[in-house]
Amino acid sequence: MNFEISFDFIIFETERLLLREFNADDVDAVYAYAGDAENTIYMDWGPASREEVRNFVQSRLAQQITEPRRIFDFAVCIKTTGRLIGSMGLFLGDDGQQADIYLYAVAYLAQLGYGQYEISNFAKDGFASRHNLKYWTLGEYAGFGPGAHSDFGNVRYGYVRDLEGYIRGELVLSETESVPPPERDMEYIMLTLRTTA
Repeated sequence: MNFEISFDFIIFETERLLLREFNADDVDAVYAYAGDAENTIYMDWGPASREEVRNFVQSRLAQQITEPRRIFDFAVCIKTTGRLIGSMGLFLGDDGQQADIYLYAVAYLAQLGYGQYEISNFAKDGFASRHNLKYWTLGEYAGFGPGAHSDFGNVRYGYVRDLEGYIRGELVLSETESVPPPERDMEYIMLTLRTTA
């Protein structure tokens, strides 16, 4: 992920997405996703009226000039077209505040019957995801499909992101890496910190 700072905007860039500051011209684009009830089932607000969207964008513009800035909301755009498809936030607390909030959340979720099974994952008994545990405990796994990754016999590898080639049976590796035991040991220590067990 690339990170760029200039005087009047912040941009994060991935292979497919561009995250940028909101601007006053974003009201229609935000309304296109935030006014749609089907989209908002995945959001923490909405469906929103045009006026609510206008207020949302105005509040994001006000955040941009707040000092010291602790709230960052970014417009999520398709990199190739610039089309705004969503938003994401980054909230910075005061020193120690984030730790206090985290510990409060752990205790509160425990009271509701949600046990902590990874550093940031909670579930009721019998509903914990086992998927990530393969990674955190260095278990072997196989990935199938274009762009999929695998880890077998201390070798990690991934396939190129080429759907047509994959359909034709062309299994081309994009990367492969043998992992020596000392490095694997260090990975184990680092990755098991994600778990609580």
